[in-house]
Amino acid sequence: MSGITLDWTAIRPLNGGREKGFEELCSQLARTEAPGGARFVRKGTPDAGVECYAVLADGTEWGWQSKYFDTLGDSQWKQLDESVEAAVEKHPQLARYYICVPLDLADARIVGKKTGTQWKSAKDQWDEHVTKWRGWAQGKNRTIEFVWWGSSEMLERLARTENVGRVRFWFDKRGFDGAWFSARLDEAIRAAGARYTPEIHVELPIAEDLDAFGRTQRFFNRVKALAIPVREALQRARDSEQPIADAETAALTDSLSEAVQTVLNALGAISHVAAGPLPFTSVVEKIEATSAPMQALAADLEKRATEHDAQQPKDEAGHGRYRPNPFRERGYTLRRLERELREASDALLRADELAASSTFVLRGNAGTGKTHLLCDVVKRRVEAHQPTVLLMGQRFVSNDAPWSQVLQHLDLAALSAEEFIGALEASAQASGERALIAIDAINEGTGRTVWPTHLAAFLAQVERSPWLGVVLSVRSSYEDVVIPTEVRDRALLVTHHGFREHEYDATKTFFVHYGLEFPSTPLLAPEFQNPLFLKTLCRGLNKQGHQRLPRGFHGISAVFNLYLDAVNARLAQQLGYDPRTPLVRRAVDAFAAALVDANERWLQREHAALVVDALFPNRDFERSLSRGLVVEGVLAEDSLLREGTTRHDVVYVAYERLADHLVAKALLDKVPAPPDWATAFSAHGVLAAAIADEYIPPGLLEALFIQVAERTDTELLTFAPQLTARRGTGHAFCQSLIWRSNAAFSEATRKLLNDLCGSDQGLHETLDVLLTVATIPGHPLNATFLDRWCSEDAMADRDEWWSTYLYSAWGGHGAVDRLVDWAWALGSDAGIADDAVDLCGIALAWMLTTSHRFLRDRATKALVSLYTGRLASMVRLVDRFADVDDPYVTERVYAVAYGVAMRSADADAVGGLAACVYGRVFASGSPPPHVLLRDYARGVVERALHLGSTIEFDAALIRPPYKSEWPSIPSEEDVKPLLPDWSKGSHDSRELEWSRNVIGTSVTGFGDFARYIIGTNSSAGSREYLSLRLDGPPWTPPPSLAEQLTALVADLSEDELPAWQAFDVADRAYAAASSEFVRAWFDRREGADGQPALDLSNQETLEAELEKDYPPELVSIGKTRDEAERTLEASLSAEHAARMSAIRDAKENQHTASRPPRFDLGQVQRYILKRVFDLGWTVERFGHFDRFVVRSDGRAASKPERMGKKYQWIAYHEMTAFLSDHFQYREAFREDDDQSYHGPWQSHLRDIDPSCTLSALPGGTSWDGHTPAWWGAAPYAAWGHGANPKDWVAKVDDLPKVEDLLVCVNPADGSRWLNGHGYFNWKEEAPPDQRPTDVARGELWCIANAYLIRTSDADAFLKWAETVDFWGRWMPDPPQVYRMFLGEHGWAPAFRYFQDEYYGDGGWTQPGHECPVTLRQVAIEYLNESSGFDCSVDDGYTLRLPAEELITKLGLRWTGSGAAFTTSSGQLVAQDPTASAPGPSALLLRADALQDLQQRDQLTLCWAVLGEKRVLSAGGNGPHHPALRLSGAYVLEGAKLKGFVKRMLEEHDAGGPRLIDTYRSEP
Repeated sequence: MSGITLDWTAIRPLNGGREKGFEELCSQLARTEAPGGARFVRKGTPDAGVECYAVLADGTEWGWQSKYFDTLGDSQWKQLDESVEAAVEKHPQLARYYICVPLDLADARIVGKKTGTQWKSAKDQWDEHVTKWRGWAQGKNRTIEFVWWGSSEMLERLARTENVGRVRFWFDKRGFDGAWFSARLDEAIRAAGARYTPEIHVELPIAEDLDAFGRTQRFFNRVKALAIPVREALQRARDSEQPIADAETAALTDSLSEAVQTVLNALGAISHVAAGPLPFTSVVEKIEATSAPMQALAADLEKRATEHDAQQPKDEAGHGRYRPNPFRERGYTLRRLERELREASDALLRADELAASSTFVLRGNAGTGKTHLLCDVVKRRVEAHQPTVLLMGQRFVSNDAPWSQVLQHLDLAALSAEEFIGALEASAQASGERALIAIDAINEGTGRTVWPTHLAAFLAQVERSPWLGVVLSVRSSYEDVVIPTEVRDRALLVTHHGFREHEYDATKTFFVHYGLEFPSTPLLAPEFQNPLFLKTLCRGLNKQGHQRLPRGFHGISAVFNLYLDAVNARLAQQLGYDPRTPLVRRAVDAFAAALVDANERWLQREHAALVVDALFPNRDFERSLSRGLVVEGVLAEDSLLREGTTRHDVVYVAYERLADHLVAKALLDKVPAPPDWATAFSAHGVLAAAIADEYIPPGLLEALFIQVAERTDTELLTFAPQLTARRGTGHAFCQSLIWRSNAAFSEATRKLLNDLCGSDQGLHETLDVLLTVATIPGHPLNATFLDRWCSEDAMADRDEWWSTYLYSAWGGHGAVDRLVDWAWALGSDAGIADDAVDLCGIALAWMLTTSHRFLRDRATKALVSLYTGRLASMVRLVDRFADVDDPYVTERVYAVAYGVAMRSADADAVGGLAACVYGRVFASGSPPPHVLLRDYARGVVERALHLGSTIEFDAALIRPPYKSEWPSIPSEEDVKPLLPDWSKGSHDSRELEWSRNVIGTSVTGFGDFARYIIGTNSSAGSREYLSLRLDGPPWTPPPSLAEQLTALVADLSEDELPAWQAFDVADRAYAAASSEFVRAWFDRREGADGQPALDLSNQETLEAELEKDYPPELVSIGKTRDEAERTLEASLSAEHAARMSAIRDAKENQHTASRPPRFDLGQVQRYILKRVFDLGWTVERFGHFDRFVVRSDGRAASKPERMGKKYQWIAYHEMTAFLSDHFQYREAFREDDDQSYHGPWQSHLRDIDPSCTLSALPGGTSWDGHTPAWWGAAPYAAWGHGANPKDWVAKVDDLPKVEDLLVCVNPADGSRWLNGHGYFNWKEEAPPDQRPTDVARGELWCIANAYLIRTSDADAFLKWAETVDFWGRWMPDPPQVYRMFLGEHGWAPAFRYFQDEYYGDGGWTQPGHECPVTLRQVAIEYLNESSGFDCSVDDGYTLRLPAEELITKLGLRWTGSGAAFTTSSGQLVAQDPTASAPGPSALLLRADALQDLQQRDQLTLCWAVLGEKRVLSAGGNGPHHPALRLSGAYVLEGAKLKGFVKRMLEEHDAGGPRLIDTYRSEP
């Protein structure tokens, strides 16, 4: 490029300013100027006097400073002075300093600055300043060369050939900006068409490989995060629970710690490197350096562990008692550290391989999702401002050179390749990101002609820039054809396997999207690994109105035909035949027939071509039908090694299941008509060869089972019994039951099925099949078959085979998971037929038998989702399961009924369900004795009453107390045989008696069930019952001791009273003297050395020690008291003496004297223990299951449980029902109230909320920092506590405005909302290599609690709020409830029970601190914790609900979904949006509804606001920094807010916070 002229004022702006663009251009030129091998560093702001610098091999630096000046006056020279001064100070190795200004230094003969009588030119001024600057450097014993880069110098460099693209980028602003990259992406996505479907995206790990190749910040963060598990493992290895006081071991530990810390430091120092060398291999070398100290410490620990074991005492048999070996336990932690380091090393090597490459080849078979992946990755990159272009292979339609076509596609035909690459590189450098050129499907269009000869040269031009990378996708069958060997040898080759290992999630995503039944869909591996196949199938079924996969051979054919027809349409267009001609189907039929003739699974390539191309002859190879079927992935090619070293090119059907069925059909078609099937399968029959081999492909055997049954109405084994003993026959038969048509079931089928169930494996496989077909109407083995089978057995017998199967099946992504997941995800508007709902409900209801809490609770929520809005179906489920003999089932069926009733506002539908429940449970007057079943059933009827349903019933029958017959309680003698005997089945044995012993210990010993459920060591529900019968007089607390004594003294006669008065004086004197002596005695003892240890728990020992030191005066006072007591006793009447004695005894036992007589928990324990075995638990049935199958999760409530535990729960819930029917109830901590039993919510007995189907909130909680959302969009990113945290904390001008947190607008509809209870939390992100708690970081949080207040009190509230500090949260917080169901809020008996000041709901109240007004909380917090019994909750959460007064005054009702409340007309008025989207915790109230409330009821909202800006110390143990406190108040006036926030800085030395300022907001 010859000399050029550029307008510096026309430079492309960057980050909103041309000065930033100029700075970046100068930095890019500096990068090209830096010597080879130098390390180039681009600085940010503040820049310490340089925009960028290069570190040379000798350690010296060259720095560049740019100034976008349009003149050079005093001000500009001053700025240059400041920059030079900063550079000299901050860069001690600086040797050369470039100053870049878009001006030339004027010559003195032309223009200059007049000083006195002389003119001083810009050049003169430059020379003077250089002299000055050199002096500054010399003053620090340094020499710095100063270089001017003015307009001419920079234009000269830009004129060079290598910068032609840079000029294009910076001075021709058309293209290469965000809008241009987005437009090019949109064009590519349009060209991709149906191959890119973002609405059904499945996240796959291969996207992370492209992240690494693109060198994104996310990739580097993942690499840095490798430090976290290494650091944790090091801490465990260094700081184990068993300290080792050994100098040599400690020294070896220190040596290893130093080596590992070097690794951690290196990982932490990794930064984003968009181009050039990567630091990963150097970190790997540091990991390798840990090996020697690791081995040395490991050898030392093993040696000392052996010595430690040898020193332990042993018995006569030479066995030592187990004791922890600290050396061996430290060795375990060392091995974990070694594993983490090894995994980090492997990850770093893979990261280096991915990120260091310049060409990424994405290969995969047809339909594996390569196009979708590239579209998705490029879309994310463009959105993140990472320069990326995507080109589609099918648009390469000419034989022109690739660069010519690329530039045409990008609308840059006027540019050369060099200009494009240069401009793209400039764009990459400006963004600080690697730029990618992605070309999808290079085998399409004319790619097979163009790329083989041009690809190497194409890539060579791109590879000149380290800032650019190329991604190519190619169909595997074309890889060798399109990509030259020399390119493949140096490129990074990555294979896309579609949905392999992710079939479950993918199938679930696609089936839910297209409205198809998931439970009845077995995972077609490997077919469902192919995204195109899965998508084509789902879309085809959806268009044809199907809800599930069709069955039978014709059904399977129809499934594949959906795919083959789509292939046929594409090939018809490509090859030029009539798309109505089913050539593809004919071809695969012909291919299958040839396979049968050849008795192989494949054909020689030439033979395959002859067979297929005969259907469409006379075509060249590239446009032949056989080639088309390979390219489309219907047929696949391979090279097999046969006959020693000879390789044969073969072709086979890519979809094995399709091939199996086509081959089976071709085989069976060989049987002549009329068919004699027994002869055909005999030793000399036409089908003998097909089954003669010892190994028959499982898919082919399955296909034969299906097609024989469909053709003959009997089973394959009837004609070929020799197959019975073949391995895999049972599995093939079982799988065939899933796919065969409904008519292909016979008596022979049932006999085979029964035979198969003879083994555990066969039984479990059969049950998998039954659950797979459970929801298919009309299927002989659907859920009604399962229902009959389960109903035939008693509970214990059924649990032995069915419940144990469920336990093992859950979590395996099989039929159980599919059924639960599908039903749980259903909405009430899903178009599911009633018969399918019934079948699904039956299958799910039988899952409720399991002792696996996770499955049982999730099946419960799945049933609630299934029956929401389908209450008539719910009635049928209740009727079907009402008489099942397993309370685990019936209890939860009624729970589901209550759940769907709470989620409905349809009075008639709920009434119909309530009538059914009432008839089944309450009509007899004696409901089943199960405390939870009764609760759920009652709730259904109460809900119907609340909604105004017109049902006839006796209200007294649905509410406690209920009628039942008190059970026979076994005696201690009765349960002796059931108590634990640890001489059999000890913990360290493998005897099954262990399981029986565990039941006894759990119920009667020190197990958690006895201690915390029954209540032997807690205030559990069964401890709330008194020993007083319910039909007797209610217990009342006795008078206090003071009241009794006062009454006694009042009754004393004139003769008795003087003796009492004398004793009272003496007793008080002795008590005072004794107290003083004891206090002084303990003080002396604590301050004295050498005193022997004293057992304070032994009262007799303590009293004896005290008596030894009694001083004479205390002894004298004691004698006086004793004499006065004897005188009193002698003077009292017999009645008064007895009363006095009783008072003295009660005083000694004062902690129990006033307590009510509690029910004997021993009776509860004995009932439960006996009942467990009466229900059918035996060692033979469940000993192995409870001992070896159930996984122990310690003492957590949310865990899978033993079968014995299931029976314990049943017995416990029965016993609590009996207790509530027959004995008085009194809560331990509320004994001052008039109490009675109302429901199990009082005693923490509820274990699941059937109304709420949320497993977690989409965005988690706000405690770790909230996600920005439309109701909490106010950002905060002004972190900068650095070296002076106090200055950052005290800064108030960066705080979000509180009114922006309290008022928000929904962008979807423009509706305006007020936040009635908001918690906002901004937290500074921790470095990727650190856990948040490991580093000091800033935090800003704010809580805004709203209250209802009378409009006339608003001003008084604000005025008062200015005089107080809300810090300490002494204002009323929203009440928290967790024993009430979400759907009970606002109406149910449980809700009324917790509407009490004791539980935080004091109604209208006047806060403390002399508040002049009364107010009322507007929110209530519903808590659902993951640590409780409900195992459907993955992560605990809190939902904020409107208080009852708002519900009543605004006419609200729960929608049954999330935490949304609407009016009767359906308008949403109150919601917690975090139930459906990530964001800060909030209760949003519709603003116009609150304005109506102001006008109608003279009520408005006020807020108490408090918050804090602070620095969190690393590990919580660092220095405490002062925090900025926020305290303020707001009120709603009409539609606007009025209020203030006081900002106060903590100053503990000054006695409290210091007010910095007060922010005010006026309407």
